[in-house]
Amino acid sequence: MTPEFLEMHQIDYVAHDDLPYPGSGSVSDIYESVKKLGKFVPTKRTEGISSSDIIARCYGFCLKLLSRSEEEKTSTEKKRSQDLRSKELEILGKIVV
Repeated sequence: MTPEFLEMHQIDYVAHDDLPYPGSGSVSDIYESVKKLGKFVPTKRTEGISSSDIIARCYGFCLKLLSRSEEEKTSTEKKRSQDLRSKELEILGKIVV
């Protein structure tokens, strides 16, 4: 994460646990540059809770919702589905290739 990357994506802070995460080559901590910039916010781990698992479950829920036919969805699910599709288009429109 370079200062240019943070600026380009308008990232003010990066929050992660304070353990060093080695990168490729001789990089001892991938968050070192962010820490030096003062844009790193250390978080505390909670035993038994994985943010990666939570994200994966949410993503799985979204995929299941989007794959169901409109007739099978409640009015709330239809609204959520529509919002997800709009957000997806918005994100895809911002990707620079």
